[in-house]
Amino acid sequence: MTYAEKFQSLKTAFEKANTKKFNADFAVQITMTDEDCGGTFYIEYKNGNYAVEPYDYVDNNAALTASAASITKLSKGTVAKDISVFGDETVVSVLASALKPVKKTAAKKAPAKKTETKKAPAKKPVAKKTETKKAEVKAPVAKKAPAKKAPAKKTVAKKDTKTSK
Repeated sequence: MTYAEKFQSLKTAFEKANTKKFNADFAVQITMTDEDCGGTFYIEYKNGNYAVEPYDYVDNNAALTASAASITKLSKGTVAKDISVFGDETVVSVLASALKPVKKTAAKKAPAKKTETKKAPAKKPVAKKTETKKAEVKAPVAKKAPAKKAPAKKTVAKKDTKTSK
């Protein structure tokens, strides 16, 4: 891989940094030491502007020297042990923390209610109909008890108080 190809892939990765984590301006010069893709570029955060460019940066806060593989790890938020830091090491740790992937926190879901499902009764195989019919058996029907009759009211005959003429 050439320097230009490696720089483009690293630039894309470094540009994903969460710049809200930066609390001060800084500039970091990064030098890759590989034979096939060796070269220098810088990362700068100044006055709220963030830039990754393929040039030297003379007035930097920190200078890093490492292999391209170690710089790739840094672009994913991990500081490798073989990175040499000259200058302010806290800038490198702030940069690494800004590059760590954001973990998505899944919203806790309420446990799903288990619904009881009734299984349909298994179907019995249907026997072939024969010409003989079985007598139907009816279940005995319970007889109702006769309702109690209310006692009859006694009626008193009225006497005719009218006299006949």
